[in-house]
Amino acid sequence: MRLSVITPPALYYYAGATDYHLIPAHHFQWENDLGAQIRSFYRFLAQRGDYIILDNGVTELGRAMPTEDLFYTARMMQVNEVVLPDVFDDAEGTIESTLTALEVLDKEVGPWHPRFMAVVHGKTWEEWEHCYRVFMEEPRIRTIGLPKVMTRNFGDRVYALRRVARMPRLSGKEYHCLGVWDDPFEILKLADEHPWIRGIDTSYPVMSGVNGVPIDSRAGTQKFQLDEEVTEDSYPEVTLRNISVAIAWAGYTGKEGERGEKTTD
Repeated sequence: MRLSVITPPALYYYAGATDYHLIPAHHFQWENDLGAQIRSFYRFLAQRGDYIILDNGVTELGRAMPTEDLFYTARMMQVNEVVLPDVFDDAEGTIESTLTALEVLDKEVGPWHPRFMAVVHGKTWEEWEHCYRVFMEEPRIRTIGLPKVMTRNFGDRVYALRRVARMPRLSGKEYHCLGVWDDPFEILKLADEHPWIRGIDTSYPVMSGVNGVPIDSRAGTQKFQLDEEVTEDSYPEVTLRNISVAIAWAGYTGKEGERGEKTTD
């Protein structure tokens, strides 16, 4: 399973530890020195062959970026994939916003054509499955996004995805887990139990690292969320180890898909 390391904007350089990246669109839009540095960094990553997913920013901003702005940013950065607008925890709202944006983007992309990811939402399993089936039937949606809120709604995303594994998974579609709710060990569990998942993104290794907390210590496990105001890391050795541990848990070491050694020490 591939791993994207999500970072506070000022610590963007930690993302270079892997070749798979999801980044909120607004991080590319700042008209300041930091914005310029981030754009330059991700253009370098793209040149070295990394895979870059543009997120619509709903988690950080509270609502998805307007489709026109999302498209402008995606084209400016020539990303590989775009997360279509979703509405947090709202199946019908997500279906409407996703399919509406898809119509706009699909007509405008021209010769450059990224993959489209649709995020499945639903407070109940019935709502979630309805949303899932709508997106599965849309051929222009190439990737299914599995949000971290599934853990809150269904008790355990790893367990809930057992049901998804038994449902039809069409050829040509891939799956990505968006974020980690409250347990970094979910990375290891997902990689072990659901090898059909392409990748996962998480800020947990960096956000726990900047607080001096190793992610491989069950004692004192805390819930860490992305804090975009963080500008420095007082515990870089902890953060770097956390990233290495998360990569090993995911079992991914490069584009060739080599299996890494997992550890829970």
